[in-house]
Amino acid sequence: MDDDLSLDEMAQSVELSTAHFARMFRKTTGEIPHQFVLRQKIERAKAMLRDRATRVLDVAVACGFKTQQHFAQVFREVCGTSPTEYRWELFGSGVAVNSVNNSDWASRISFELPSSSQSI
Repeated sequence: MDDDLSLDEMAQSVELSTAHFARMFRKTTGEIPHQFVLRQKIERAKAMLRDRATRVLDVAVACGFKTQQHFAQVFREVCGTSPTEYRWELFGSGVAVNSVNNSDWASRISFELPSSSQSI
């Protein structure tokens, strides 16, 4: 998704005219190619936003958007909320766990039991 193919390039790759490719794509998927690509970008962005350590700007760039503002605009159009609000809805005001390293945190924490001197 970093290097978006143009509609012409997609059509050429399957040896169809641009118009015929677009018609067949929509008939097959129910979406025009541009909508499909945007939806794929947003799905990737939603997955990346689950990692609180990744900045929204980095998500935008990784998903092929030129600016964070354009990413936020498209995200809001597709999801009905901004990327930041989406993250807030996922994690609320509590501590968010980094989805990539969520097994790491448990191995670094030990609790002292009041009746014992052993850590668990």
